[in-house]
Amino acid sequence: MTEARGSERGPRERMVFSAAQLIRRNGVAATGMRDVAVHADAPRGSLQHYFPGGKEQLVNEAVAWAGRYAAGRVARFVAGLAEPTPSGLFAAMVRQWTDEYETAGAVGGCPVAAATVDQASCGPSTREAAAAAF
Repeated sequence: MTEARGSERGPRERMVFSAAQLIRRNGVAATGMRDVAVHADAPRGSLQHYFPGGKEQLVNEAVAWAGRYAAGRVARFVAGLAEPTPSGLFAAMVRQWTDEYETAGAVGGCPVAAATVDQASCGPSTREAAAAAF
């Protein structure tokens, strides 16, 4: 989930990706809209344009993006296994997570889990987005 921000993405896509990255590091409550705009290298005024529903809309879209990313990642793991089994898939994923966390200094988790754990600062639609991503 650490793919480059990439200039090929438009400002809206960069903000959704950046929100997912910041949520996985800081949680929902500590991720501010301005922080997302700065991280995404997007104009602050575009937040209201692309996300008229405010932070809740942005968080929901980041959680949905993370769910799609995770589903694609699982599919890639399965495709890479000679004989796919649940235990083989789990072992491959744990190896990758371990490598990622050791490389990054054990920072950054799952934005879907962060939205689930951070229920106090999330509205019902964010809980629904997290449930759909799982």
